Amino acid sequence: AMRRYWFGRKSDRAAKGEPELPSSARFAEVLEWYRDILRGYHHTQLLSVLKFYLCCYNKIPFLVHSDNPPISVLDIVPPADLHAPQPARSGGGGQPSKRSDGTASESHSTNPADSNSASAMRLARSNVLYEFAGVLMILLRGGLLSPTELGEELWEYMYTYPRVDPDPVISKLESEALECYKAVINSHTAIIIGGSGEDQDQKMQEAIDALSEYRDIPTCLLQAALDAGDVTLAKHVVRRLQLSRPALLSTVRQGLTDELAWLLCTNVDPRSRRHKARLALHPLRHYFEPGPPEGPLLEEGSDALWLIEMLGSQLCHDAACLAICWQRAGDALAAKGCRSERLDSLVARVLLPALSCAAGSNGANPWLATIAWESYLKGRPVEDRYHIYALWDQVGRSDPTDLSQFPLQLVHAKVRKDTKSLLKRIVKDAQQSEDKLARYSPYAWTKLALMNPLPCAEYVVHNLTERSNSNLIGPYIDVTGRSGDMTCDTVGYEILCEATNPRLTRAVGFLNKESAVIEGWIQNLSEFAGRFYRKHSHIDMRGLLKVIRVCLRPPNPRTSSDEE
Repeated sequence: AMRRYWFGRKSDRAAKGEPELPSSARFAEVLEWYRDILRGYHHTQLLSVLKFYLCCYNKIPFLVHSDNPPISVLDIVPPADLHAPQPARSGGGGQPSKRSDGTASESHSTNPADSNSASAMRLARSNVLYEFAGVLMILLRGGLLSPTELGEELWEYMYTYPRVDPDPVISKLESEALECYKAVINSHTAIIIGGSGEDQDQKMQEAIDALSEYRDIPTCLLQAALDAGDVTLAKHVVRRLQLSRPALLSTVRQGLTDELAWLLCTNVDPRSRRHKARLALHPLRHYFEPGPPEGPLLEEGSDALWLIEMLGSQLCHDAACLAICWQRAGDALAAKGCRSERLDSLVARVLLPALSCAAGSNGANPWLATIAWESYLKGRPVEDRYHIYALWDQVGRSDPTDLSQFPLQLVHAKVRKDTKSLLKRIVKDAQQSEDKLARYSPYAWTKLALMNPLPCAEYVVHNLTERSNSNLIGPYIDVTGRSGDMTCDTVGYEILCEATNPRLTRAVGFLNKESAVIEGWIQNLSEFAGRFYRKHSHIDMRGLLKVIRVCLRPPNPRTSSDEE
C-alpha cells in the first residue's frame, strides 16, 4: 500500500488490472504500522538500513551490453510483484533489506549477456530505489530520525561512494529533450521548406514527460527532505550530490513550489507540520491576501530566495505562488535597508521570465500581470525599470546552455511569430473595417503583449524604422490602443533602444547629406512616439526625454571634433 500510494500511477494499475490507490485512512493505518515496527530500533540501526540501500544501489550498475539494450525509462518502474499484498513479518524493517541484498548480489554475479540477468538487475535496482524512498519518508515524517542527524552521517556516507560515471539514462533523456527544444525553436524562427510534417511540439512534450517520470536516489532524497519541511537539508542534497538542474526541476518541481508557498504564506515551524495533511492545509488553497511577513523572507541566504532561484522560470506552473513572490518582492523593496540592485536582478532573471512562461503555458493572465506591475515595477524609477527590461531581454536572447533556459526563448520565439502573422492584416480605422481579423487585431495584440510585451513592442518599433513606411503609423497606433500599463512602458523602452541603436544612428545617421532632409526612420519613429504618448498620456516619459536632452545638447567646441 505504501508503494502504491507513493509511486504508483492510476493508468498503469488500471492497465494491469491491479487495485486502486488506498484511501487516506488506509494509508495512515499502514504508516502507523510501519512506525510501530521501526520505533523499536535504535537510530544507528535505522541509519545502517539506509546506508545499506545506498551502498546496494551504487554497486548495481546499469546494464550496457551489445546483446542487451541499455535500461530505458520504461524499465525504471515498480515491478509487478511490488503491488502484490504480502503478509506481515515479525522481522521488522530489516527483512526487505536482506531480500534486496540477495537479489542484488545474484544479479551482479550472473552473466550480463543473459537476458534473465538483465531482468534481475532491473528488479534489484527498482526494489532498492522504492524501498529506500519509502523507508526514508517514514523515518522523516514520523519523527523517528532527525534531519540534522541524517545530514551528519548519511550524506557523508553517500559522498564516499559516488558513481564514477553520470547516470546514462538521465543523460540520454536530457540530450533528447534538448534536441527537441532546439527543433521546436527552429520551427518557429526559421522558414522550413518541405518539412516532414511531424509535430515538433508533441515530440518535445513527450521528451519532457519521459524526463519527468524518471526517479533516482538523489531525487528521492530531495523529495523526502522537502516533505519533512527541511530546506537546509534539501540545499545540502543539491550541493553535495551535484544534481542535474533540468532533471531536478522536472522531478521535484512540485515539492519545491509547495515548500516555497509554505515559507511565503505561513509562519508555521517546518518541524511541526510533518504530521499535518499538507495538501488539505496548503496555503494556496486558502489564499486571499497574504499579510506582511514578520521577518525578511528574501534577504541574502534565505530559504525562500534559494527556492525561487532554484525554480527559476518553472514558477510559471503555479500562478498563485508566482503572484505571492511578486508581492513579497515588493514588500522587501519597501523595507528599510534592502538592496534594490539584488531585487532588480532577481526580478529580471527569475520573476519576469516566469511571467512570460506563464502566458505560454496557461494563456494570458491579467490578474498576474497587474500584480507584477503594481507590486514592484510601478514603484521603481524609470532608469531602474529600463535596466530590468534590458536584463529581461538579454535572458531571452542568450544562447541557452541547459534545459532551464530554453522555456523563455521558446515563448519569445512563439510570440514573435504570432505578432508577425497578426500585424500582416492590420489596417487603419480597424473598428470600421469589414475584415473581422483586422477588427479584432487590437484585442489579439493586447493579449499577446500582456505578459510578453518586449517581443511585441520590439517588432512594432523595428518595423517602423526598417521599412520607413509612414502608412504603418496609424494602424500601429490603433492596434496598440488597448495596451496595459506594463506594455506601454515597454513600448517606451523599445522606442528609446531604437533611437539609440548604432545600426541607425551611425550607419544611417539622422540627416541625409545629399538631399538635406531628415532620414525617414527618425521621422517615423518620432511621429509614432508623439502619437503614442498622446494616446497614453499616463505613462512615464522621463527616460526618453532625458536621452533626447543629452542628444540635443550642442557639443563643446573645445573638446569636440568636427564630425561631432
